Amino acid sequence: MPDDFSELDRQRRAAEGLRRTRRMMVPGTSRRDAPLPSSERGHRLELVLEDDQERFRLDGTWVLVGDVLELYTNSANGWVRGRFEWSGDLADRPCLAMNLWDPTGPRDEDGLPPWVGDIEAPLPDGAILRWGH
Repeated sequence: MPDDFSELDRQRRAAEGLRRTRRMMVPGTSRRDAPLPSSERGHRLELVLEDDQERFRLDGTWVLVGDVLELYTNSANGWVRGRFEWSGDLADRPCLAMNLWDPTGPRDEDGLPPWVGDIEAPLPDGAILRWGH
């Protein structure tokens, strides 16, 4: 997929993604108000100033770069797992990064399939997260 999609292409793909999500939704629920199952409740990421340094905390525990977290997307897609990434600069949003592998490719000496790349998704304000399992 090229990196230089036009804004119109991005809007079209976003609209198509919303249409697909709506088709998968349970009748009577919306993407915004579908409740989380009580056993899967997450928490909001907190930005905390400690010793003149900004750090993030989740459910009372410090979040370190590389920690595995899960982001709640919606009732159709559920939780997405990835690594917490952040530059430490308040101008940059923290991200959830995911490694992509080719499951059909030949395995290496460690048994891993070929690495394809990474996806990084900025965490939106108010994102619901939990610690990865």
